[in-house]
Amino acid sequence: MQKLNLIAVLTETFRLIRQDVKPLLFATLASGIAMAAATFVCYTVIETVLGMPVTFSLSEPSDGFMVLQLIMVIMTAPIEAGLAYIGLQRALGRPVSARAMLDVVPLTAPLLLISLMTGFVSQLGFALFFVLGIGLLVVLSQANLYFVVQRTNPLKSIIDSAKVMVKQLLPLSGAYLVGIIGLLLAFWPMAMVIASHASDQPVDGTTEMMAATVTLAALCWVIPFFFQLKGVVYKHLFVTPETQSSDEASPSEPGAGNGHFEA
Repeated sequence: MQKLNLIAVLTETFRLIRQDVKPLLFATLASGIAMAAATFVCYTVIETVLGMPVTFSLSEPSDGFMVLQLIMVIMTAPIEAGLAYIGLQRALGRPVSARAMLDVVPLTAPLLLISLMTGFVSQLGFALFFVLGIGLLVVLSQANLYFVVQRTNPLKSIIDSAKVMVKQLLPLSGAYLVGIIGLLLAFWPMAMVIASHASDQPVDGTTEMMAATVTLAALCWVIPFFFQLKGVVYKHLFVTPETQSSDEASPSEPGAGNGHFEA
């Protein structure tokens, strides 16, 4: 297997984003709005109906907060896989729209299982050695998209994708580092506002609004870029000329039926 070309991956990702960001942008906005609305409803139900205060503390988060956090993890699992799937379709040059997100929703249960398993392994790595945790995050990062495409069982998807990813750990780390730096920079304005509140130095409403606006505008570019990057990485590592030349799978059944990605 040839080494992943970091420059080629980043160049292709930037080109695809400049060419047409709409599918990923619309999917990001739609899923963000839906998740925010669902979180607000769940927050209200947990606090008012269940009578469980939703408060966060680094030392002892409330039971209500833990329940809300679990709900958010469940919602996030298909969203992450769906955005990465759109990124893959764009990388393969296929027509795709934001509606492709809906094709992944029925796979929420196995995707959640993959998310929990990879999250546990990564956290264990961080507990042992910080660099090990970073490496495991990178190695396991394509497991959800691999499952969506190949439709193997969740554990096999994690193992099979990790076998390929671990051989390209260095260039992959560089690629994801670019995406993570972008996310950190996008969140920086709101992070400063939150830090000010945490230190009992609240900022005025105008500054908060400006920080929120800048952060939102940045995320509208950075999030599509990150998931387009995941799609390009998947294409370079997992899609072969043989699988690309096979019959095209329908958008609603990605990779269905034969355990191989069909183009």
